[in-house]
Amino acid sequence: MVEEIKKTLIDLLKASVEVLENEVSTIRPKDSAGLPGGLILLKDSLPTVIVPDLHGRTAFLPDLLKSTIHGSTVIDLLQRDAVQIICVGDGMHGEGRVRERWRVAYQEYQQNFNDCPAMDEEMSENLSTMMKVMELKRDFPSNFHFLKGNHENIMDENGNGNHTFAKFAAESTMSKHYVELFFGQEVLSTFYRFEKNLPLLVRGEGKLISHSRPDKAYALQEIIDYRKNPQVVKGLTWTRNSTAQAGATVEMLENIIGTTSGEKYWFSGHTPITGKFQFFQSENLIHFHNPLQRNVIFLNPGETFKSEKNIFSVPEC
Repeated sequence: MVEEIKKTLIDLLKASVEVLENEVSTIRPKDSAGLPGGLILLKDSLPTVIVPDLHGRTAFLPDLLKSTIHGSTVIDLLQRDAVQIICVGDGMHGEGRVRERWRVAYQEYQQNFNDCPAMDEEMSENLSTMMKVMELKRDFPSNFHFLKGNHENIMDENGNGNHTFAKFAAESTMSKHYVELFFGQEVLSTFYRFEKNLPLLVRGEGKLISHSRPDKAYALQEIIDYRKNPQVVKGLTWTRNSTAQAGATVEMLENIIGTTSGEKYWFSGHTPITGKFQFFQSENLIHFHNPLQRNVIFLNPGETFKSEKNIFSVPEC
């Protein structure tokens, strides 16, 4: 598995890093150091597809691209600059569907991955998923955006807005060790650079999108300057409902989008739900990450979110 994908992976990493480090300011305003900041500005004239946490579901994005919207496939719409896609992050680490595999992989990790079919399978899914993300970012730089989630932490870093992740095993520690052991330092360090260049927040007509809800209200410039504000990185990638400051989403919706008439919503993944979505009316907040379903949100320009018409399930192709 390793030799088959190593060259393709490093090529895609380098290509996507090049795109991320040179995004145009009309799409991604520059920070105070002149680098692309933490904010993405949507093209309000285009329909938007919002994709929840991927977590190694390798077929999710390919099947989305083959899906039909308004009589055209999503990939055709991308090629015609007729749609934009936002992924809310968390490309790595299978969740409950592979709980038992993580248990076996942890035993393999304790043996330094000398024989590791379970971890091979896990990392094959993770890396294939992220390679598709990188390919799309390379090919459609202004119409495809992948946000940083709390699982974008290939170095198993504790600090700079990151924390190690351990749910069913020692997922982030094991992933770092695997990549370093089988792919080498160049892949590991370039992957880290890729993650560090991912944006945090998307602003569009009547909407903000991030991986998690914010832990508190942040000023727009703090988000743009995310590289020197690790608390912003943590606050937009790790926050659960129980730790969020009440009213933070509404305050940011008003301050960042403006007080013009019309409904405004904050869309986020991160928190697993059952059903298609969970709406917090007092926060104008919509969670839509169901790890057992493949639901995405599709919004036409000027359209107000209605769950019955704006959420659809990506079929298997």
